[in-house]
Amino acid sequence: MKQPVFSDKRNQLFFEQHGYVIVDSPLGNDTIDQIINGYQQLTDNTQTPFESTMDNPNPDYKENVHRLLYPFMNQLCSDYLQEYTPLIGNFVVKYPHDNSAVPPHQDWNMVDEAEYTGVNIWLALDNVTEQNGALYIVAGSHLMSPTLRGSNINSAFNGNLLNDYRTLTPVFLKKGQALIYDLKCIHMSPPNKSSSVRMAAGCACIPVKAQPLHYFQNEQGLTLYNAPTEFYYHFYYGSNKISEQTNVIKVIQMPENNISDDQIHQLIANQNPFMKSIFKDAQHQNKYDVDGFFITDALDKESLSDLLRFFQKETPWFQEGFLSSVYAPIDGYKEKIDLYIESLANKLTKTLFNDYEVVINTFMVKGKGGNSEMYPHQDWTLVDETKYASFNIWIPLVDVDFDNGAIHIMKGGHKLPFTYRGSCIPDALQNHAAFHVGRLTYLPMKAGQALVYDHRCIHASPVNKSKSVRPAIVISVVPKQAEVFHLFYEKDENRLLKYTANKDFYFKHVHNQFNKPTFTLPYDTLENVTEFAIFSESDLQKIWEIQQPLRRNLVHKILSLLKLS
Repeated sequence: MKQPVFSDKRNQLFFEQHGYVIVDSPLGNDTIDQIINGYQQLTDNTQTPFESTMDNPNPDYKENVHRLLYPFMNQLCSDYLQEYTPLIGNFVVKYPHDNSAVPPHQDWNMVDEAEYTGVNIWLALDNVTEQNGALYIVAGSHLMSPTLRGSNINSAFNGNLLNDYRTLTPVFLKKGQALIYDLKCIHMSPPNKSSSVRMAAGCACIPVKAQPLHYFQNEQGLTLYNAPTEFYYHFYYGSNKISEQTNVIKVIQMPENNISDDQIHQLIANQNPFMKSIFKDAQHQNKYDVDGFFITDALDKESLSDLLRFFQKETPWFQEGFLSSVYAPIDGYKEKIDLYIESLANKLTKTLFNDYEVVINTFMVKGKGGNSEMYPHQDWTLVDETKYASFNIWIPLVDVDFDNGAIHIMKGGHKLPFTYRGSCIPDALQNHAAFHVGRLTYLPMKAGQALVYDHRCIHASPVNKSKSVRPAIVISVVPKQAEVFHLFYEKDENRLLKYTANKDFYFKHVHNQFNKPTFTLPYDTLENVTEFAIFSESDLQKIWEIQQPLRRNLVHKILSLLKLS
């Protein structure tokens, strides 16, 4: 039986199940800044999109890096691990560049993994986000078939199956936190799309009793070398040479070294159990997995007529522009709307979803005239989207087409990079003109049908050119397990406030969404938010190719003109 990795039993149990643990290091900001300054004093101005100091061919440089990091990594070993010692420290620096991505891989074997567990301590020297290239890990991949990993040894798995980093488990860290993971774990990182460098310090650590080793494959077979710290000063990735003075432990034939595609598929499916079967209908799930939305029948004629009558009775005063009832300037109106729709909403949510519940019910009304257009946007972030997905169920109470403002949506928009979305947060779309409805997928619908879409999907609707208002109901739903929140960005203070957002929040929230809520305190505050995501052309390129925009032919245009005349 292998010795435990962690001294804390809870950390050990989580590590055994998932292959990694995130810890709050005892190193304060002053110490982190000291590490960064040390790196800057050691390093010249040569930059590559992604830099690992382990790849540097200069032995003295790598020795100086290790000596700089050793005392800090040794402290982390002492604080969290059970009789472990740092083997080799390095810096991993990701510059803002489209080519700064790191593909899926496993780190090298550094011990006999039949007897011991090698780990890497990955210390965040900056806040680590999706935008600046966070690590994404295949949780549980340390439990896969044993593999041999080292110089010139081909990957044991099909990396193409893991190229969509959003299917993996994200590791977002605050400055000073550390990820400790099994060297067998598959991990990767997307490019740094922020405007700042992302720095981290890494250190491979092994049990004190373990012999350090390295596998090297060449024409003669597979050679196992003794590989203490000094070995890594002189050896660097891509050199394909090992010093003749390095002690050989043994030479063996290369064994079968393969992780099957089925194993990888199962691991991907296991990354987020809450995302595996959101919908009760398999066809709905499949459609959502590809497009991020689907359309289904929702209301019978009686329910539809009842809701339409209720809308006309309660909202005769609205004729022009765009209205969400959650911002209606009439006391008690939003509560009355929510309550009237509640029974139907709960029943529909239970019919469509597994373990989801309703947050709020609203009317979404497009009035007549030029101010009724809804610009391209993503709906607010309601839940932690690294773990969950939240949805709107949008049901028009009249038939909708291009002329009265049908929704146009971006197919595949739920696969876009992670964004924070809420009050006063800079928009990831930036240039709305690039997302004109003419480029998005056109969704004409019959009254009573439901469009179920992920809040991450970019959508818009054109001006209502008809002679009548276009009412719809919207049911916002979230997983029952998820915390539900609303984000508000205080630009002057550079603070992202995170409010608990239940029905009471929406009932009490002021009529203007850009006013800071004053009736409750945030339950969490994200400090020093210096950047928000901006979608690049590379983020969008493949998604644009699958859109189905409206192609309005001459006959359609003539019919539209006759309808308006």
